[in-house]
Amino acid sequence: MNAHRALQYVMAAVLALAAMPAGAIVVKEEGDTEVSVSGFMDVVFTSHTPDEELPLLAINQAELTVGAIVAPRIAISITPAWDGEAMSLATAYVQLDKHSTDEQYFSRHLSGMGLLVGRFDVPFGLDWLSYPSIDRPLITPPEAVLGTHGAWNADGVAVLGRRGMINGILHATGGFDFEGETADGTQEQWLARHAEGGRLGLTPLTGFSLGMSGAIITAAHERDMYLVGLDAMVRTGRLDMRGEIIRHRAEADGLAITDEGWYLQAKWDLGPAYAIARWDVLLDDGEEDSRHLSMGVGVPLNPWVTLRSEYQMAVADKGEDTFYLQMAAGF
Repeated sequence: MNAHRALQYVMAAVLALAAMPAGAIVVKEEGDTEVSVSGFMDVVFTSHTPDEELPLLAINQAELTVGAIVAPRIAISITPAWDGEAMSLATAYVQLDKHSTDEQYFSRHLSGMGLLVGRFDVPFGLDWLSYPSIDRPLITPPEAVLGTHGAWNADGVAVLGRRGMINGILHATGGFDFEGETADGTQEQWLARHAEGGRLGLTPLTGFSLGMSGAIITAAHERDMYLVGLDAMVRTGRLDMRGEIIRHRAEADGLAITDEGWYLQAKWDLGPAYAIARWDVLLDDGEEDSRHLSMGVGVPLNPWVTLRSEYQMAVADKGEDTFYLQMAAGF
């Protein structure tokens, strides 16, 4: 998957826990329904594209979220989004109870219990917290994520909770479709019907978390997919380090396709700017592989406007080096 298509692929919108500012939804005490509006957009310049007819400068993501507290501990959120080609419904869900949207949540330290019903970004691993471009410190997403579950977004139900240093997420959704080529050259399709999975996390120390994710996706014609992942994150002082290992396997009629990948990312806060680097590996059915080294710099002009640059180096002559520039802004 090339970098330009990867940028357009991650158009899944924002689960409010990840994308909306902490003050975007307030708890309703009494009186009329309280409505809030938030949104973001970004524009990306790419040094080259795989298709000569594609523009080098284009809007990447644009989303507008309307949220309302309809009763104490009950909120509704709807997010239409531009996916680089057309408008679509990114998220639409009812949120029961209250869970944290502050800095603790981004360390996987969930507060209380919560329930989501509707369409949302499925909480698998760590990268789902960075699907919105306003939250992603690099411009491109990891190939290890795109090549295994494709930034999973689906209709379903999710339960989130925490007790002490242990936190968990359980979800049942419609899954995601998959198409791949087997070792004998046969092109196969897995059309998902339903999926069940979740994530178990541990936060033994402040700023340090470990997690394990898994899901079983049941597809039409008795076809199954299995998704497992391990993740870790360390945030201390000015340093933010995180990584994931993801394995995806599709099985049917004696056929099997396995895609697996991993990435390591480190971000260093320099004060007025930050520097970031990511090493990203994707193995396609154990034969072809994609390896990239991405290095970037970000300059927050204020809390909601950021300028970013990224140089993505294709290692071992796989693909072409690409330079990106981005402006991301939200409110």
